[in-house]
Amino acid sequence: MKQFFRFSILLLALLLPALAMAHDFEVDGIYYNINGNEATVTYYGSSPFDASHSYSGSVVIPATVTYNGTTYPVTAIGNSAFSSCSGLISIDIPNSVTEIGDGAFYNCSGLTSIAIPNSVTSIGSGAFFYCSSLTSIDIPNSVTEIGMNAFNSCTGLTSIVMPEYLTKINEGTFSDCTSLTGIDIPNSVTEIGNFAFEGCSGLTSIDIPNSVTEIGINAFYGCTGLTSIDIPNSVTSIGYGVFYNCTGLTSIVVESGNPKYDSRNNCNAIIETASNTLIYGCKNTAIPNSVTAIGNYAFDNFSGLTSIDIPNSVTSIGNEAFKNCWDLTDVYCYIADLSGVSCGNELFDKEFSSDYSGRTLHVLLRTADAYRADENWYPYFGRIVDDLMPVHGDVNGDREVNIADVNAVIDIILGGNSSTTAADVNGDGEINIADVNAIINIILTGSWN
Repeated sequence: MKQFFRFSILLLALLLPALAMAHDFEVDGIYYNINGNEATVTYYGSSPFDASHSYSGSVVIPATVTYNGTTYPVTAIGNSAFSSCSGLISIDIPNSVTEIGDGAFYNCSGLTSIAIPNSVTSIGSGAFFYCSSLTSIDIPNSVTEIGMNAFNSCTGLTSIVMPEYLTKINEGTFSDCTSLTGIDIPNSVTEIGNFAFEGCSGLTSIDIPNSVTEIGINAFYGCTGLTSIDIPNSVTSIGYGVFYNCTGLTSIVVESGNPKYDSRNNCNAIIETASNTLIYGCKNTAIPNSVTAIGNYAFDNFSGLTSIDIPNSVTSIGNEAFKNCWDLTDVYCYIADLSGVSCGNELFDKEFSSDYSGRTLHVLLRTADAYRADENWYPYFGRIVDDLMPVHGDVNGDREVNIADVNAVIDIILGGNSSTTAADVNGDGEINIADVNAIINIILTGSWN
């Protein structure tokens, strides 16, 4: 739906020139508009989408054109100039051209190659949208701006040479370039826009340079061929859904020193450091015990995820956190007390399916009834079994025995709350200083006896 919406907006923008006069003059079968002392190549006929009046074959654009005794330098290829010219095979662009307009070569399905001269500084929105036969393109270093969806749906593109001075990869620039296997992002880029590489299913690797500070919404949505991604320490903003449906992703690493995000404990995930929120995971993620929240859509649509451990430290799980994890068969949840956990909507939902018979929720001893009574959990599992043994001395349920468990017992003693059976470490039916000593003994010797 969002792809259709973006396409519709672009189509509307490309149609606007049709409301004005089509052209000022024609020379040798090429139509032009006059802009001051310069000429801009425009579309053939009265509409950029009039198939009966379109350019075809090989077109050579001259550097200058003379009309009524005046010679004009040709400095731009106008908006929609060659739009939907499916019969266009090749085009020569002179060094006088500095701008390729919006939708200039939109849907030129027969265009197999194009040489962009070093004079060009700007490539407009949707300029090569749906140029499905383009296999490679070199963007010269003179280009400092590439518009939204410029190469969207160029499904034949296998390689792109990017300009050295580009600062932003705009929204949808390379969306649905399904044959693209790799791309070098120049060090000048500071922002990767929304949907920039959405649907690039053939993309197997990408290096994000240290210049990048922002990665937009759904930037790598549906890049099913990506197996690993490194987030540099310069990135301080990551939009939602950035790795949605990246089903092949097995490794996510945030570079050490990042001020906002981390991948602690080799967890293969992105954690927002200040809030201890896991915002993006993959099928190899191990959720660290220090994580207190699992964000919205954190594992949404990871079909390769087969099992996951949720530590007791988690107190919040966001909307659709594990939605459409079709291969998820076992969830091992160490949360001892559900009353302190905030749960979003459709945590483990399967879209268009109500069959959860093959999925098991494993929980701590004597906690299964609480999960079976909780509508956030029981609808999504064929079985809920309390077969997880707590680690002896692990009072706070983080699957480790350390000083935090000593403090947990002391808090129970001082607060008078004795409902946590794990705090009775020595098994004498009471929670007191003897249990503190038992935990210390476990830490020092591995045994409380």
